[in-house]
Order: sequence, then C-alpha cells, then structure tokens
Amino acid sequence: MPVVRTTDEQAGGRGAAGTAQALLAGRGISEVARDLVGTSDPLHPGEANRALYDDAYARFAGVREAA
Repeated sequence: MPVVRTTDEQAGGRGAAGTAQALLAGRGISEVARDLVGTSDPLHPGEANRALYDDAYARFAGVREAA
C-alpha cells in the first residue's frame, strides 16, 4: 500500500491546529487536512520486502492485543 508522508516539520502542532479548526468550523478533519498539510509523492513499498513488512505487522498486532 502506498505511503504518503507529510512535508511539514511541525506535524504535531499543525495536527492540533487542524483539529481545532475542524471542530470550530464544523468541518471534517480530512477536509481541513487537505487544506493545511503538505504531502510528499507516494512511496511504494518494494514487493521484495513484503515478507519483512508482513512479519513486522504481525508482531505489532500481537503486542497491541497484549496491551
């Protein structure tokens, strides 16, 4: 699945501001984010690494369930 990253250096602060703007304006957070957040070109994971990604996700899911 392609990954799109933010180009913002202060993503946490921008996220908080965007959440506040969405709530105050009665807009959806996704709608506000499209207006506020800069994004990079999508990264497409290499198929050769699929087994590594699948294993890492399975371990993550197991830890999340245990927590």
